[in-house]
Amino acid sequence: MKKAYIELPNVADFFDAQPNEVVAEYGAIVSLLEEHGRLISPYGEKVEGGLFAIRLTRSRNVRVFYVYVAGNEIYGIHAYEKKSRKIPQRELDRARKIMRQMR
Repeated sequence: MKKAYIELPNVADFFDAQPNEVVAEYGAIVSLLEEHGRLISPYGEKVEGGLFAIRLTRSRNVRVFYVYVAGNEIYGIHAYEKKSRKIPQRELDRARKIMRQMR
């Protein structure tokens, strides 16, 4: 079943500041997510509980946290440029906070 991907304003703002190739890669992965309802490696990963991440790796190492909401909606809730092997605690805390506010 086709899903609808909705990005929060902070995610849209993040991608407004990115180069075209990053935006294009993001768009292609979001299309896969909408069509299949889920992502597999290397395009996505489960972070914890109900928190997932889109993985952009071609031009920049970017992550977009997303959550599934009732019905056919998937929300992109937080984006950042990954600069270390592990997810920075600050980015994870921010995503958890947004996820809690949505529930």
